[in-house]
Amino acid sequence: MWGSILKRAHHPEVSVGGFTEEYFDIMGSSRFCLIPEGTSSWTKHLYESFFAGCIPFILSDKYVLPFQELIDWQSLSVRWPQDEVGDPMYSYMWSLVHNRKEVIENMKRKVDAAACWFDFWAFDAKCSPYRAILLALEQRHRTMPRYLHPSPWIIRLLDHLCLSLSKLIVNKQLPLQWICAAPVL
Repeated sequence: MWGSILKRAHHPEVSVGGFTEEYFDIMGSSRFCLIPEGTSSWTKHLYESFFAGCIPFILSDKYVLPFQELIDWQSLSVRWPQDEVGDPMYSYMWSLVHNRKEVIENMKRKVDAAACWFDFWAFDAKCSPYRAILLALEQRHRTMPRYLHPSPWIIRLLDHLCLSLSKLIVNKQLPLQWICAAPVL
């Protein structure tokens, strides 16, 4: 896939290649950021695209997008088959940018609105990665089969712990360093 991506470097308005000191400036002025498959179940390029404000152009068939119950990924990103990186992909991007500006502007607004889900320094009660993680844990808890449920006193303890942590996070009374170093039960 990387070879196919690098072959597009000669096209106008395209920047791909090795490290450059202007990396974040280039991303910040880009309409799309390519999000190739990472070496694990996630890729830092997705998070960088939100901070740069560019539309994620996801080049992975297997990548499971985070916070799917909270983010309408189809409305703010493009998913392209990773084995079909080539001139048709470039033509599609060019056509969007030059012929469908209202679509690009709408996607960009949605990217900017969803960036709060990736800002680990934000303590917003309505939109933060901490809230997303707590919501995901609550959903797993609700959908867990009854025979796998721990005893009721553990459930009450965990519910109390999650509620207390979320209140402390939202009220900025819990330092971020403590959250990152907290032991997992």
